[in-house]
Amino acid sequence: MKLSFVSLLILSSLSSLAQEYYIQVQNAQSGNPIPYAHISSSDKLVTITDHFGRARIPRSSDVSYKISCIGYRLLTFSDQLLSVDEMTIIKLNPDEKILDAVTITPTTLEDMIKEVYDNIPNAYITNPHLLKGELIEQYMDTLGHANINSCAKIQVQKESYTRQHKKGEVKIDSLSRIYDVISPLYTQIHAGAHIPHRFDFVMKREEFINPLTFNKYNYEYLGEFELNESLVDVIGFEPNPKSLIEGQFAGKIYLDMKEKVFLKGEYHYTQTGIFSNPESRWVDRRQFITEYKPSENGWYFAYTWDEAVRESDNFLLSQYFKTKSIDYDTAVNWGYEEKIHFHDIVEKEPADTLIVNNEMQLSDSIPQVAFIRTSTGYYRFLSKIEAGYGIKFYSLNPASIHANGVVDYQGNSLLIDESTSMQTIDIGLYYFVRYQLKQNVFFQFGYAENFWNDTQKRNWDLGMLYRLSLKSLRPSNLNVKVSYTQFVSQFRFDKRAGLEPYFQQRHHGILGGLGYEIRLNGLFKLGLEYNYFHYINTNEKFYLKEKYGLFNLFSKKHDYDSDLVGWEVNGESQSLPVNIFDNHSFDLTLIIALDR
Repeated sequence: MKLSFVSLLILSSLSSLAQEYYIQVQNAQSGNPIPYAHISSSDKLVTITDHFGRARIPRSSDVSYKISCIGYRLLTFSDQLLSVDEMTIIKLNPDEKILDAVTITPTTLEDMIKEVYDNIPNAYITNPHLLKGELIEQYMDTLGHANINSCAKIQVQKESYTRQHKKGEVKIDSLSRIYDVISPLYTQIHAGAHIPHRFDFVMKREEFINPLTFNKYNYEYLGEFELNESLVDVIGFEPNPKSLIEGQFAGKIYLDMKEKVFLKGEYHYTQTGIFSNPESRWVDRRQFITEYKPSENGWYFAYTWDEAVRESDNFLLSQYFKTKSIDYDTAVNWGYEEKIHFHDIVEKEPADTLIVNNEMQLSDSIPQVAFIRTSTGYYRFLSKIEAGYGIKFYSLNPASIHANGVVDYQGNSLLIDESTSMQTIDIGLYYFVRYQLKQNVFFQFGYAENFWNDTQKRNWDLGMLYRLSLKSLRPSNLNVKVSYTQFVSQFRFDKRAGLEPYFQQRHHGILGGLGYEIRLNGLFKLGLEYNYFHYINTNEKFYLKEKYGLFNLFSKKHDYDSDLVGWEVNGESQSLPVNIFDNHSFDLTLIIALDR
């Protein structure tokens, strides 16, 4: 008897389904699913569990598997325990390396963390240093196939880790990349492009060790643990659901209280963090391990491991950096052709290995550093420019002003008898552009003009701005500005006989500004600034504006000495009106600035 074609398809489908085991990995204590656990066989990654702890394993005979996940004990099992007919539940026990016995500590957990936090700038951040090490980056799929491997030997010169944008400089000694791409996804990836981010991301003093954000987390002392032949204190932490804003991470902190060192951190984004942190939205799970070691002059960043998983396309990125040596007493001054700023490295550059019809063309290093810098020069130049557009709030001296007098106009006497008034606040538009001269020093030009009415104000300023980074959850900074400026302020009386009477004051002086800026994303910032103007000299004049020509498109001014007109301010006679504008103003601006 011959089977129909449809029957063959059905049998083929059933046969293929029978070639896989369907499992779910759970926490042995809570029963909760364990997402993104690695399942391997013969030291090769087979698959990774999804967000609900589920995975499919190819069916075979007498094969041993290992399940590993940070925070859980390694489990080895045989495929003989798996069922083809139904989903098999596999339980993982939490990591029991940490001793159950709790050691009494002399201070609270928060005090322990704060003590280390306070020592970070003294022991590490404020010391300029040179890190020499090796960075390895891998892009893999859930079959364990490494589509891209890259390895870079680099030197990193750092002065500070106070903010992520202080990236320092890096010199590449060698950079190699090997491609074996079997998925179209990876042809779009430039291996090595993440080098700029590795140091500054893990070196930031994350919120789980920041005393200002302790309320976002629940802490638990887990006891002492032997690490690197010494006993260290271990503190577990997780987001506090009772906090108005929950923390973004969960994990463990290993503290060496003798050295006052944040010795090791094992942590990952929680579900809350995945959606609240813009750096992790593209990934379903991201986890980190960072290690620090004491040295003669403090402690230093020794090792980092970073893994990101994206479930939608089985994307797995693993990165490692290990410090080989450190030099604190460095006066390194690399030449222009030797150094590559973090933002210039390989980012937006074609890979040095090209895939053509699945045939690999390999290049083991990048000898032409200057070529890379030329291609990224435009980005480097643009990253130094910031432009702002916003609203300026002028502070005025409220007053009612009356002008009374006689002036000569084309041989005739013209009677001036006009009044106007000013409010307390006026609003205008403000524009500025600034260029970065040094790390925290900018050259800035700004221009502002109010919305035209009976009282007009316009000014420009040209000067220097100094930026001070602040310790906050979202990147922000404090600005101090000193500029030379010119203010032109005037008010207009009612038109009469085809003429518009004006009184004008022109001020020259020094403008001092104090501002606050907060970064919204990688492109935009929001700024608020207070300005104070100190007058050096002032010129006043009274003039009549006469319009002529077709549709009155042209105009000319007839200037007069201001003392030819008598002035009354708020009903009192004065030789000249008071300053039209006060010495104060406020700016609210949206700033275009590439994240450095």
